[in-house]
Amino acid sequence: MIVEKSDGSRLQIACTVYNEWSRCRDLPLNQTFQAMKTKRGLTIRYRDRHGKMRKQIYEIVSKGH
Repeated sequence: MIVEKSDGSRLQIACTVYNEWSRCRDLPLNQTFQAMKTKRGLTIRYRDRHGKMRKQIYEIVSKGH
């Protein structure tokens, strides 16, 4: 997936599966997400289609401008 940072730069990210509970879903389009860089990658919190908050870890594959 390609996501855009608040400064307009773009990142290509890929879902990372660490255990059997990892969901690896596409992020919803046209939404703003909470993201935090962690030792495992980029942790993104988002609301799923039912309105429930979810958390998933993504790996930064490449950085664009």
